[in-house]
Amino acid sequence: DKTLADARSLDMIVIPDNRVVDFASRPKLLHAAKEINQKITNKVSAGYAGLPPNTAVSREALNGVRKEAYKNGYEPLKRTGTVTTDNDYLNDLIDIETEFTGQSGSFPDAVSKNLVDLVQAYTVPKFEANDVIDKIRTLRNRATKFINSDVPDNEEYGLAMKKVADAMESQLERHLQRSNLPPELMANYRAARRQIARTHSVESALHPGSGDVDMTKLGKLYEKGIPIDGDLEKVARFASINRPKTANPNTPEEPQKTPYSHLAGAGLAGGAA
Repeated sequence: DKTLADARSLDMIVIPDNRVVDFASRPKLLHAAKEINQKITNKVSAGYAGLPPNTAVSREALNGVRKEAYKNGYEPLKRTGTVTTDNDYLNDLIDIETEFTGQSGSFPDAVSKNLVDLVQAYTVPKFEANDVIDKIRTLRNRATKFINSDVPDNEEYGLAMKKVADAMESQLERHLQRSNLPPELMANYRAARRQIARTHSVESALHPGSGDVDMTKLGKLYEKGIPIDGDLEKVARFASINRPKTANPNTPEEPQKTPYSHLAGAGLAGGAA
């Protein structure tokens, strides 16, 4: 299995099926294995976010990376004038709402008023580059806080907010392509956009108390289609197959329990001999 092979390539502990009982009956061994996987997750997350070697993941450190990226990739674009929104931008906003109502709008009550208001607030014919750059920054910061919440409605709203920021950034990029700017400005913008998105993905899974990056939350982000690549994608994919799932994904019932559910929660189970 590629997911398990990728996890092992990072030196993560994967419990073979024929050893599950051994680990389940030895809590100290289980704890040690979990600690190893947590340290690897933190190390991979730090590198993914662009932090210097041996730097602990924290909101302050991630903010430092973002501040530098904004300075180099976004600030120079504030003087690029008026951005006229196009059909692609409007379709991106429609897709955010359609994700919850269905293609034919069969479930209008499934969309919270906050989400409808969010989409409507940014359905505009044009905006100034200076304003949109500041707004993107605010939206991404707020989205990360909502996604990191354990309240499902907050997570949903945060994901929608992130997608609005994505739509605005894509519209800004199309505006820049039509503006015949120096190639290095576009290259710096794309690099900064990618770096900032990576820091927000890590912070969305960050446990503020311990400073650990939560594997379970990484798995949820992966399942929801949040772009994650490189070694962190390997961690998130492994976490996803270990995350307890509901018996019926269309109903909000409790996750199915097995005698070894705590192994899955620890991000350890699922390996073959």
